[in-house]
Amino acid sequence: MKWSKEKIKDKKEYFLSQRKNPTGKFTEMVVRTYFLIYKQCSLNDNFCPSNKINSRILVSDVYENFYDNKTSNHVPSVVDECINNLNKMGYIKFIKTNSSPKWMVKIEKNLDFILDGEEDFYFKKYNITQKIV
Repeated sequence: MKWSKEKIKDKKEYFLSQRKNPTGKFTEMVVRTYFLIYKQCSLNDNFCPSNKINSRILVSDVYENFYDNKTSNHVPSVVDECINNLNKMGYIKFIKTNSSPKWMVKIEKNLDFILDGEEDFYFKKYNITQKIV
């Protein structure tokens, strides 16, 4: 279930302020998580099985160059929280399709709290070649 419009607006404003003046790493982790999910969805007509974006799969890429790259500092539950934020804000959606009883993930919209040029940066970083939304 999505958050209220007011909560989404507040969260977007917070994330945008963090893009401009970062004081922590969570917003960057949300952005990385989004583009890693985007990459998986771009490979299959904007759908990917939810097990392909499991936090244990994404955690090393989300934490890249944080905390001296020590895997002992990688926390999958933080990635789960990133996924939860993206879902509750309406950027991604978990659905079941007629063709599969498994949960699938779909990109619903582009991030609207990133700065100019950041989308291109992450497309290159994660080798995303197909725009889907």
